[in-house]
Amino acid sequence: MTIQDFIIIPFFLRSRQYKGTDPRPTPVNPILITTCYHLPMSRHLRDFKPNSYYHVFNRGNNKEAILKSPADKQLFLGLIFRYKKECNINIVAYCIMDNHFHLIIKTPTDTESLSRYMQKLTGTFAMEINRKYQRVGHAFQGRYNANYLPYKKDLLRTRAYLRQNPVRDGLVRKAGDYKWLSKG
Repeated sequence: MTIQDFIIIPFFLRSRQYKGTDPRPTPVNPILITTCYHLPMSRHLRDFKPNSYYHVFNRGNNKEAILKSPADKQLFLGLIFRYKKECNINIVAYCIMDNHFHLIIKTPTDTESLSRYMQKLTGTFAMEINRKYQRVGHAFQGRYNANYLPYKKDLLRTRAYLRQNPVRDGLVRKAGDYKWLSKG
């Protein structure tokens, strides 16, 4: 096989080849073309470690304020603790902002619990918000992010970051004054 076997010709060049105006038609490997269009597009499974800490976060679709009112934030906070028990997740810290949220979670021995928890949390919240505001579609932008915190210094640094989030955004002067931030 040569490199020309792997060249895919754009549609506007193909039409000239068929009309005979291109003196050097490029061969295309038909097996390659069918293979390209039938590759699986699934996401990689997350490899969560048991009894480990993760910084989990996501933001509203199109960077919108999805947690607009205190009632929306209270709903989200209620769901955080509702599914915590059901999925055997330990919530170490949280910060709920207008357009995003942060959680520090400790996983149990069942490593699939975190994925199940986030699916329930974000899915239920999206359904409730869509119903309330008569909207459709995703509430959050893409898949949630989960950064592994392997060392105690990472955990402490992430906790400090969460505590400073409302202060940096100018919502309060002291982190302790922000209602939607865990006290721990």
